[in-house]
Amino acid sequence: MRDVFNNSTLASMMNAMWSHVAEHYAGWDNIAAYEILSEPRDKDATAEQVRDFYSGGCASTQATDPRTLCMVGPGSYYKLWLFDNEMVLPYSDNVIYTWDYFEPDKYVGGSSSLVYDYPQANVECKNLYDDCGPSTSAALDTAMCCPEGNSALMDFDKNKLRADFESWAIALRDAAKVPIFMNQWSVVHGVTADNGRFDYIEDVASLAAELGFGWAWFPWRGSGDEWSFGSQELAILFSNGTMGYDQAAIAAMAPYMGQGSSNHERGASRSRRNQGPAAESSYRAEA
Repeated sequence: MRDVFNNSTLASMMNAMWSHVAEHYAGWDNIAAYEILSEPRDKDATAEQVRDFYSGGCASTQATDPRTLCMVGPGSYYKLWLFDNEMVLPYSDNVIYTWDYFEPDKYVGGSSSLVYDYPQANVECKNLYDDCGPSTSAALDTAMCCPEGNSALMDFDKNKLRADFESWAIALRDAAKVPIFMNQWSVVHGVTADNGRFDYIEDVASLAAELGFGWAWFPWRGSGDEWSFGSQELAILFSNGTMGYDQAAIAAMAPYMGQGSSNHERGASRSRRNQGPAAESSYRAEA
């Protein structure tokens, strides 16, 4: 069969690999976690199959490096709405549960005029959760996320973002008493300040701080001749060897990344939002 969820030999080989990796790094500091399998991509794998595979992988790393976290997430693709008790391993010691948040895809990817401003009122639910569905179905099934119907109108705003996090990630954390971490999130550069890019960034970052979970932006650094429409990086190595920084995005999230944020800092972040990546030199020293 094609993957570790359906082939015990492949699963055993991968577990052996993780045992070797964990043994090698057991004495190293600053290893955040062993991420056993990023974004399981078999949409036909059940939650039970994914959980059982992760159980074997985490057991392999923790047998040789018990102090380092094991990181797991739901199949398929670490979707937030698949965060539920079915994914919790039989043991919870030193396991952290993670998800991706590229939602709604039509907005953060800049791929559609259907959802192209933030905040935006009266958006059809199916356009906010266009890829929502169970991991056992390759077809879209928005019933999981649109209980009032696919065409029900919703506001795309901070309250919607809060509801996403509270309904799934926070609910699992509090019910199962497990740590959580938002593995990846971002908004492409093609979504402009006028489209609310920096408002969205600040709202997600502020909610993470308020609700008490960590996160990582995807990706930190890229390279090329310019900030392309579909790029997401906060830092770019230009072809001429110089570095550029998406200072407006950094300013939107920075006040919520440490314990020392203040109202003054948050107000300063708002004043920089219209600068965008091109204004990086004016904020480089402060970032």
